[in-house]
This record gives sequence, C-alpha cells and structure tokens, in this order.
Amino acid sequence: MSRFSEAAAGALIIVAALAPQALGQNPAPTQQVLHDPDAIRACLCRHQAVTSLQTAMDNAKRTYDARQQELQALDRQIAEARQHLDVASLAERDSYARLLDQRDAASDRLAADTVPGYNALVSRYQAQAAAFNSDCAGKAYDPQLLPQIQSTLSCPPVALGTDPRTGAQSAPRA
Repeated sequence: MSRFSEAAAGALIIVAALAPQALGQNPAPTQQVLHDPDAIRACLCRHQAVTSLQTAMDNAKRTYDARQQELQALDRQIAEARQHLDVASLAERDSYARLLDQRDAASDRLAADTVPGYNALVSRYQAQAAAFNSDCAGKAYDPQLLPQIQSTLSCPPVALGTDPRTGAQSAPRA
C-alpha cells in the first residue's frame, strides 16, 4: 500500500470516528464519553492537527504529481529530439544538451526536495493520526462541555515542514 493510500485510509478512520458527533448524533451506548475538558480539548486539537497535515499532504502530493509530469514531459522531449538530432550541427547538440540539463535539474528537484518533503509530511500525518486514533477515536465528547470548549479552543501550531516548491520552512498553522 502506498504512503498516499495509507494516509487516505487514516483520514477515513478519523472521519468515521468523528462523524456521529459532527452530525449531532448521540453516541452509541458502548462509546466512551469524555467528560474531562482537557481530554476533550486535546482530542479536538489532535483532530485539527490531523486535518492541517492532511491538507498539507494533499498539496504536497499535487506538487509531487506536477513535478513527475514535468519530468515525464522532458523525457518525451528528449526522446523526440534524439530521433531528429543532427550530430553534425553544433546548435542542435547544444540545444539537446540544454534539454538534458533541464531534465537533470527537474529530476534533482524531485529527488532532493519534493520526495523527502512529501515523505516527511506523510510520517508526521501518520504519527498524528495514530495519536488521535489511540486517544480519541471512537470516543464521544460531553455534549454540555463541547460547545464551551469549541468556542474557546486554542491549539498549538502544527509544524507542516518544508514547502516542496521553495524549500522554505512552511508557516505553522493553528
């Protein structure tokens, strides 16, 4: 199973755990109900972190896919240029060499920036989802406390990692 599939499956588990509460349904009789405001707050913040990481991971996947497509397009251009290359022409050889340099740069960006950044996001997402599932999944929150906690909820920022497009550290999100 790919990391992307694992992450998507983790997101479904979290959504399934929160769905009854989000829809205003009463918890199943066998569901544990959290009454401790700190535990409820921690679960809400973990859910928020998982959601933020899921969004960042989706964005990183789109960047990964775009860079893969860029690399494939350059490979096709190289194959086409190779078929029509006049080795006696210095201009055509230089043009072909520039195309090879572009492909190598695209490959390096993918391998050095995009893939490690995406993999790091997937790892953070999986860790956060595992923590949520361990402590919060399948639990309901005290219906009298939940609105009050939600109205004053302030969660620590989520470290999203490196922006795969620029290599810069992404701004944390609350």
